[in-house]
Amino acid sequence: MSIILSVSVEKRQAEFIRDAKVSASAILQRAINEMMERNQVSPQYVKNLQENMKLLQNVIQKQGEFINKNGLMDNYLKENV
Repeated sequence: MSIILSVSVEKRQAEFIRDAKVSASAILQRAINEMMERNQVSPQYVKNLQENMKLLQNVIQKQGEFINKNGLMDNYLKENV
């Protein structure tokens, strides 16, 4: 798979990339792998986070609809939640 990225780098980093015998893509791929390992972030973990966020958004939306449907919005806003 190919993703085109635009990355800002410091002058010394730009010089290193220009002078290095390795491609910028290889450097970025290695850096991403190192960060994933260091932070123990797997694609499945990210997918689970996204699913959980969607579930939370659904709960929040349903609560908002319940509050509106039952005329509780003024009370809710007065609580400064």
